Amino acid sequence: EIILVNKEKVIRNSYNNISQFSELLKASYQVMARLRSGFFTLKNFQKELQYQGLKKFGLKQHHVLLIRQGPLEVRFYLDPQSFRLKRLVLRGYDAEKGHYEVNHDFGEYKPFEAVHLPSSWFVSQVGTRGQLFEISEVNFNLDLPPDFFDSLELNIGQVKVSPGLIKGNIVSYNIARNNRLTLETNITLKSLSQVNLQPGQQVILKVAGTQLAVKFYVARPPREELGPGAIFMMPDLQDKHLIIYILSTEYGHLAKVLKPLLPLELVVKNDQ
Repeated sequence: EIILVNKEKVIRNSYNNISQFSELLKASYQVMARLRSGFFTLKNFQKELQYQGLKKFGLKQHHVLLIRQGPLEVRFYLDPQSFRLKRLVLRGYDAEKGHYEVNHDFGEYKPFEAVHLPSSWFVSQVGTRGQLFEISEVNFNLDLPPDFFDSLELNIGQVKVSPGLIKGNIVSYNIARNNRLTLETNITLKSLSQVNLQPGQQVILKVAGTQLAVKFYVARPPREELGPGAIFMMPDLQDKHLIIYILSTEYGHLAKVLKPLLPLELVVKNDQ
């Protein structure tokens, strides 16, 4: 997906579906864009900062500064010795999402070509599971097209549907513990309806010279069918593109060949 952020709006292209964020999420992305473009310093917020005193985070007190971005209250927790950002808290409320709170906890700062950046950060939204992000490589002074930060063009490959066969691409993937795989594809529910695929039906997935049977669900499968070895696919709730879950360790070799836009095929047998 591509997300373009400016002072007026935040536009998202996800699987070539164009949309704009609500005021709450718009403000969140605007804060993160200002933070990242300032290399995780408060340079882009300095005219708005209000000092809130010392408050405890972790084992020690931190300097806390406050700004307001649209419907959000944004608090920055700065280390009292290095004055580097250690925590960012976004709080707000709207009628659609209710109470909203997201915490960004920043790990050790490391030099990348003399620019100190957090080497990791943990993002957690109250009421959900968190996610860890790590920086492995930073590139500077890239030769980018003039319209790079204005274009919403997105290459997610092509989908071709013929009787009993869907050809598509892997758009992104995740390799979890024990080589368990998640494959996000450009195939949508509309494509599945064209081959008359029914919930509970199995298809044959062909990818990178490997074939495996995959069961289709229109929503999350029952818990009893999610054990080790399960292989299934279901649509993403928001964008309706198909996600394939391989909970078997037998296909770990695929982890070595996966890449964006890798072709795949779904063979559908309608005599099932």
